[in-house]
Amino acid sequence: MKFKKMFLVISISFLSLVAAPIKIGISPDYPPFGYLEGDKMAGFDVEFAQMLFKELGLEYVIVPTMYPDICSKISSGELDIGISAMGIDENTVGCDYSVSYYESVNMYVTSASSGIKSKEDLAGKKIGYFYDGAQMYRELIAEIPMARGYPKTNVSSMILSLFENRLDAIIVDSTGVIPFVKGNYDYLDKLERSAFDLAVSLGVNTKLVVIHEEPSPEAQTIISFPKNRLGELKTDINQVIIKFRENNAFQPLLEKYDLILN
Repeated sequence: MKFKKMFLVISISFLSLVAAPIKIGISPDYPPFGYLEGDKMAGFDVEFAQMLFKELGLEYVIVPTMYPDICSKISSGELDIGISAMGIDENTVGCDYSVSYYESVNMYVTSASSGIKSKEDLAGKKIGYFYDGAQMYRELIAEIPMARGYPKTNVSSMILSLFENRLDAIIVDSTGVIPFVKGNYDYLDKLERSAFDLAVSLGVNTKLVVIHEEPSPEAQTIISFPKNRLGELKTDINQVIIKFRENNAFQPLLEKYDLILN
């Protein structure tokens, strides 16, 4: 009862200061959390923002922003917050954080036809990794004897590189790869889809397998805030996230966007 009373009280002083919609940065190149459908943003984080701000009773606007730029634009005031499958990493150290709304792991993924069965089999192999969080991935690859790392700008390009034998495996946060592992390639753009369809026509085995999972130091998926303002908004958002998690409100979105592996 005490929590419910706290949750229902959104600061009048804060609301009186909010005249313009809250500007939310979401990256358009990280499906299923954020991507473009035509000229509109779509994805888990887009619908999460809609749920969140409906609960708060506040107006917002989504500003498509590449992930590495979100925190710097929050600090400069160009954005108010970032909701973009964000972890606590080198791109977000200048920002403050919400409580976590989703937890992930690092997945080591390869083609089913690669013959690679375990992390130990990656010795001497070519391994792709996402350029965001690059330092963490470089350290993981350095632990594998003679393995070589290749940064990629998005997960889908890594997947296609596996099918084209330009990579042997990839290490990626589960937030971006679970749909592909489940065989859902709907998030490929038009050019990528053409390359995927060509691979299928050539008889390439497009099944992916996870050969290893391990906890990620960036496991928490958070909302980024400025460090010197919007503290009351952060408090209100944290309360809503806690409420959503207690009520399993995210379950329909997790199912819709294929974010449950098992």
